[in-house]
Amino acid sequence: MKTRTPNSFEAGIVKAIAALSAESCASLIGRSASFVYQSADPDSDKNLSLQMALAIDVAAMTQGEGKPPILASYQEQIDRALAPEHTPCDRSDRMASLAMEFGEALSAFSSIRDERVSQNDGAVVIKELMDIREQIDAAVKDVEVAMGIAPLKVAE
Repeated sequence: MKTRTPNSFEAGIVKAIAALSAESCASLIGRSASFVYQSADPDSDKNLSLQMALAIDVAAMTQGEGKPPILASYQEQIDRALAPEHTPCDRSDRMASLAMEFGEALSAFSSIRDERVSQNDGAVVIKELMDIREQIDAAVKDVEVAMGIAPLKVAE
């Protein structure tokens, strides 16, 4: 299978196919399974209309998908377009930051021994986990920049 750019429309369609099947997607939109597969191919000029994407996302949600797969891709692209420009840091520095944050979070998390947690202890653990998330998000952006995945340019 061809690799899709993360959070691309094509990646969202692949998730929808996994949730529903190409045949099911095709019957929802009145097209062939071949058309659905082509719309999931980044090298194809076949695209779903907004109405088709909506029908597939609604069906995926009724089948228990946590997020509508195509809309989630669309939202991520909007978020990336509106985000400030990301300047990657040195990869060794990023790995050291990730390791440090994971260590701090593991230390805080392991200090919780009881089933019930005080507000203070819980807040410390949550803060450390959020710090990990920030470092992971930054590492993802570093890789996206290295891959040449640029946000959409918004005309001014």
